[in-house]
Amino acid sequence: MKRTACTWLISTILYLAFLGASPCGAQTEEDSYAWPIEYARRLSSLFADHRSFRFHSGMDIPTRGKTGYAVLACQSGYVYRLFTSWQGYGKAVYLKLDDGRFAVYGHLSDFSPSLSRMVIEAQVAAKRYKSDFLLTENEIRVNKGEVIGYSGESGWGGTHLHFELRDSTGHPVNPLTSGFSVKDGLPPRIKSLAIRPLKVGARINGSAEPAVFALTSGPQVNLYGLREAPVVEGEIGVELSASDKMDDSRFTFGVYRLELRLDDSLLFSSKYDRFSFENTHKIELDRDFEFRKRQKVGFYKLYVEQGNDLPIYDPAGGRMSTQTVASGPHKAEIRVFDASGNLSVLTFSLIFDQRPSILSCAWEDREGDGGLRVRFHDPDDLVQEIIVEKSGLGESVWEEIKRQKVHKSDGESLVPLAADLGEPSLIRIAAIDSFGTLSEHRYLTANLENTENPKKEDSLGLALKHDFRDNLFIVDLEFNQILRAVPQVSLESGGFDFDPLFLEQLDEKSYRSIFPYYMTQSRELSLLMTGVSLYGDTMFLNKIIPVAIITGEAGGTAVGGDGGAKVEFPSDAVYQDINVSIQAVERSEVRHKLVGKTYSFEPSVVPFDKRAKVSLKYPEGGCDPGRLGLYELIGESSWRFIGQELDTLTRSVAGEVRYLSTYALLEDTLPPKVNGVSISAGKRIREKMPEIRANIKDDLSGIGSDENMVVEIDGEWMIPEYDPEKQILVTRPISPLALGKHLLTIWVRDRAGNETEVKREFFVVE
Repeated sequence: MKRTACTWLISTILYLAFLGASPCGAQTEEDSYAWPIEYARRLSSLFADHRSFRFHSGMDIPTRGKTGYAVLACQSGYVYRLFTSWQGYGKAVYLKLDDGRFAVYGHLSDFSPSLSRMVIEAQVAAKRYKSDFLLTENEIRVNKGEVIGYSGESGWGGTHLHFELRDSTGHPVNPLTSGFSVKDGLPPRIKSLAIRPLKVGARINGSAEPAVFALTSGPQVNLYGLREAPVVEGEIGVELSASDKMDDSRFTFGVYRLELRLDDSLLFSSKYDRFSFENTHKIELDRDFEFRKRQKVGFYKLYVEQGNDLPIYDPAGGRMSTQTVASGPHKAEIRVFDASGNLSVLTFSLIFDQRPSILSCAWEDREGDGGLRVRFHDPDDLVQEIIVEKSGLGESVWEEIKRQKVHKSDGESLVPLAADLGEPSLIRIAAIDSFGTLSEHRYLTANLENTENPKKEDSLGLALKHDFRDNLFIVDLEFNQILRAVPQVSLESGGFDFDPLFLEQLDEKSYRSIFPYYMTQSRELSLLMTGVSLYGDTMFLNKIIPVAIITGEAGGTAVGGDGGAKVEFPSDAVYQDINVSIQAVERSEVRHKLVGKTYSFEPSVVPFDKRAKVSLKYPEGGCDPGRLGLYELIGESSWRFIGQELDTLTRSVAGEVRYLSTYALLEDTLPPKVNGVSISAGKRIREKMPEIRANIKDDLSGIGSDENMVVEIDGEWMIPEYDPEKQILVTRPISPLALGKHLLTIWVRDRAGNETEVKREFFVVE
């Protein structure tokens, strides 16, 4: 018996009322740890929030543009590690707590005095800003609530404290389910639902593309629904765009726990309590990498991808298929929790239905009456009707001219049509089942006798795309004109011809051919195609398609057609086999010197388990190879430095990547700029330990390491504290300056080896 949407709503409300206590293990008693900063209990980012190729490993506490708040030991223990860097956590303290866990505090402006002295001694001894050293057990004990440093904005990001807990093995754990709590009475927000085809042949509402659905909401702010019931075929996965808000916070957060149920059976559950740094990059399998990269929208996957062994799923399922789920409507429910136990629910229907198909369709005359002989089949339902529509040539405006009732799962039917259909027309035929699911359309032409091309100068044209998936080679053909009949398509390789398993007409001018393909070595295929337009123009195509299948087991190499670009994959670099293609693209560069060609690497929406090595060749003359770098094109005009591994034998520059994109070699010949030095030439100052500031900017390759910046007064090294995001240097003398003349020297070098040195004489006076 079908349950109505109203029944589902009532049951959900009763469920929420019954829920009572938090199902997520959130803190309900006094926190077992001291809050890590003398500041309000507000957060700006949560554990497991998305970062590029990593989970956020702690919680961020915002300090609203200010620094210097006391940072406290959350529990008694000892200082385990001290760390300083321009990047990452900046200045950080690691504690080993008496309960066996570790606590990490990042982005500090300074350490407590005793810790600061140890760090400065290490920096001066190494003459490097970066320091990283371990302390012996119980060398420096701290008590719960003791000040260990001060909040800041060192490393990446603005003013905030990054705090994380790690278990005794060093794996990050969620602070909000491990001893900390914040005020949060707001349920998560569910924004939209996506359904993605996971195998070739899967469809959502008849389309092979992922579908995104807007949601409805009622008076209950945490209850959501869909206006429609999506019809799905084949193997599909459900995804959710959702976020969370907290009391007294302007920030948006990720969610803590997700559940997917089908007909009240739990298919999938994820819970963000713990992960390891070794597999943190697999966040791009937990979230939808393609949606984030192409549409800048985040979706949680409620199914487990191949290669995803993150320990956050129970059960680790979620994939649904018309092969395993009975045909017809099913109740789907998604529950979304935050770490405080607040819950939101999305309830909707999914209709599982294998599409009917038109097996054949042809004109037939019977005693002078025109008609269509249509053979049809539906694997899990009855075909209810055959629908025939007509359109003028090139109009794409369809008029229904006949519906023929059949009520059979298999068979054929003669659909009578008027003998004279009028002007030259395009006819399309489809079968529809009891769920309203349409078959793919079949197309026929009518009354083409003596039809002439109204634009004789327009020849038959073709746009071609190809892809590899599920051991199938997929070729999409899009013509600029309507064809008289389905084109003839085949592949040729090594002297053998391959006919397609399926040849599907997508619309009036587009076709999809699907071929079996199990070869893993790189080779070339020949695509053979013959098509005839309505006006008798014939196109013969014999196109060479380079094929480079990269396998998970063996890896592989793909090379561009002109030999100027290459990408190499080690074994176990890809989660699923992919076909890589490389194309040179036209591009002019105004701001920087472009060396050689720009290349587009596909597929660009697939994350890797290991890094691949991209190499581009440079010409024999006209550039300085030592100043070349490999750069990724970001957006329309920005470049991101990737690497500069130089090979003079092959005349190439390489870098490692986690996904494919568009790359080029750029030559960086401009030195860094040092401006706004706070001590001008000849300046007279009274301070014996003056703060010295400067703006240091590099336009392209950037300053890659703290070893590439040296600040000295009278030859004495000073600690160069540099913010790469703000491009500001701040430093002070380590010891008080004597009265008299002094020489300030700032030297900086970018990744390409370009150097700048600035000197300023100044005076310390009474």
